[in-house]
Amino acid sequence: MKRHPLKPFRFSLYLAIATLVTMVWAGCRSENRDANRNRQPEAVRVFAASSLTDVLGEISREFQDQTGREVRLNLASSGTLARQIAHGARADLFISAHPAWSEYLDSLGLIRPPGLTYFAGNTLVLVTPSDRNLQPERTGDSIPWEAWLSDGMLSMGDPAHVPAGKYAAQALEALGFHGKTLPAMDVRAALMVVEMGEAPLGVVYASDARRSEKVRVLLELPDSLYSQIRYTGGICSDRKGARALLRFLTSAEAGKIWRKHGLKTVP
Repeated sequence: MKRHPLKPFRFSLYLAIATLVTMVWAGCRSENRDANRNRQPEAVRVFAASSLTDVLGEISREFQDQTGREVRLNLASSGTLARQIAHGARADLFISAHPAWSEYLDSLGLIRPPGLTYFAGNTLVLVTPSDRNLQPERTGDSIPWEAWLSDGMLSMGDPAHVPAGKYAAQALEALGFHGKTLPAMDVRAALMVVEMGEAPLGVVYASDARRSEKVRVLLELPDSLYSQIRYTGGICSDRKGARALLRFLTSAEAGKIWRKHGLKTVP
């Protein structure tokens, strides 16, 4: 049987056309995916004190549900984060547990309008592991430091760069504490040391103590013993998402979440 001379040519032509169509279709899909990805709002980068882990986590989820814009949290001690931003780290919003670090960035021109913003307040408490048989104090006038420590150390944030540590140092000095301290990299780490039983006492934020089932509060430290704890900060970029998040963080809706997690807000 004689083969038609055009059949192999036609088959090759059909194959080439089919391959071309497939490539074009795949390219269009890729371009559509890229276009959809480009249309997604860029995430807002928030550098914030580690003591705000829970409250900012909830606020961020609520903000994302309402706006479709993701929030990425970088949580650590305020001093560490402020230095990172000062050395060029890309942040859209900064929230410090001590006004000094916000003012430091503001002095460098790294806080954009509307300037420094007050978000919430906190208080300090003295905690111990839940399984330790220590009796709570009410006034702090005569704290049995030696009996409570029993040759152990008191856990607290490092006063050199952790705001909770600075506040704790003020309170401990006013209370006449002369025992050994165990400085931690941030207040959450200070709490963890007590939770693990590595220290018999610790000074942490009230908002952190209330979320832990592994510690008990022995004493609420009077706020007259230390500087007022104020979470302050501001916008560090000109991106629209940063301003939208700032507005949400200071809204009445977010205020309920701040208070839910044991922090104080102002009207």
